[in-house]
Amino acid sequence: MNSSITPILAALVIQLALGLVVFQANRQRKANQCFLVLSLIAAVWLCSLYYTLSAQSAARAAFWIRQASACGALLLMVFNLLRLSIKSGEKGWGEIFRQSWGWLVVAGLVVGFCQTRLFLQGAEFSRLTGAFVPIYGSRSVFFFGYFIIAGIGLVIGYGRDLRRTTASKRSELAVITIGAAVAVGTTLLSFALGMFIDRSVLTWFAPLRIVLFSLIISYGIATRKIMDVGVLFRRIISYAVLSAYLIALYAVIWWLVSTVLQFSTPLAHSLAHVAAAVVIAFAMAPARGMSQRLAERLFIGSHQLDFRATVSKAAKILASVTTLRDLLDRFAHTVAEAVGTDRVIILLSRKEGF
Repeated sequence: MNSSITPILAALVIQLALGLVVFQANRQRKANQCFLVLSLIAAVWLCSLYYTLSAQSAARAAFWIRQASACGALLLMVFNLLRLSIKSGEKGWGEIFRQSWGWLVVAGLVVGFCQTRLFLQGAEFSRLTGAFVPIYGSRSVFFFGYFIIAGIGLVIGYGRDLRRTTASKRSELAVITIGAAVAVGTTLLSFALGMFIDRSVLTWFAPLRIVLFSLIISYGIATRKIMDVGVLFRRIISYAVLSAYLIALYAVIWWLVSTVLQFSTPLAHSLAHVAAAVVIAFAMAPARGMSQRLAERLFIGSHQLDFRATVSKAAKILASVTTLRDLLDRFAHTVAEAVGTDRVIILLSRKEGF
C-alpha cells in the first residue's frame, strides 16, 4: 500500500465524522447543512485522491485526477456558500444562491474544464512514490489562476463580513476564515513548491490540508461554541483535539530523538519512544506543569468569570438606568459578556405566566 494512502483514509474519517456531528447538532440551520455539504465534497476529493494513488493504469489515474481537481473547484464555491449561510442564515436557499450566482457559474465552468485535455493530458508513473502523477495540459494555468483569484477573494469576503456581522456570527466567521485561509494557503504553497520539486513528493501533503481545516473547526466548536454544537459534543471534540495535540507532540519528540541518535546507538528507536513518553507524562502532570495549564486553557476552561468586575458594572447600571426595560436589557448584556454566552433572557413573573 502506498505510504500516502493511510493519511488520506484518516483525513476522510475525520472530515466525515466532523460533518455529521455538526449536521446532527442543528439539522434545520443552513450553516450546518452547508458544512455537511462541504464535508461530503471534501470526502469525495479525498476518495479521488485515494483512487489516484492506488490506480493500476495511467487512464484510470488521469480520470481520478480530473475528479479531484473538480472537487477542489467546488470546495471554494461551497466555502463561499458557507459564508453566506452564516451571514444571511435567515434567508432561504434560493436567495443565497442568487447572491452567489457568479461563484456557481464559474465553478461549473471550471469543473467542465477539468474534464478536457486542455487541463490534463494524462498521467505518468513516478518511481519515486510508486504512483501516477498528472501531466497537465497547455491551458492548465487557467485552473491554477482560478484557485489563486477565488481563494484570495474568499478570504477577503470572510474578512469583510467579520467587520459587519453581529457578535454571535462573528465567532463562526472568524474560525472558518482561519480554516479557509489555511486550506487555501497550503494549496497555493503546494502549487508553488510543485514548480521546484517533483509533484509526486507532495502527495502526502494533500490530506494534511483537510486535517488542519478540521482541527481548526473542531477547536472553534470546543471553545467558541460555533455551529450550535451542544455541550456533550463540544466536550467530546475538546478531548479529541487534545488527544491529537498529545499524539502530535509524541510523534515530534520520537522523530527528533530517533533522528539524532540513529547513527550513535542501535537502540535509537526504543530510546526515542521512552523520551516521547516522558514528555507526554510531564505534559499531563495532574497538578503542575505549564503544558497542562496550556491544554486546560486552550481546550477545556477557555473562559473565566470576573465576578468583581461584573458586580461593579451591575451597580453602575442600577445607579444610572431609570426604565425597567432599559435596565433589564443592559443587565442581560452585562451578564452575557461576563459568562461568554450569546444570549440572556430574563423572565418576569405575571399572573398568566412569564
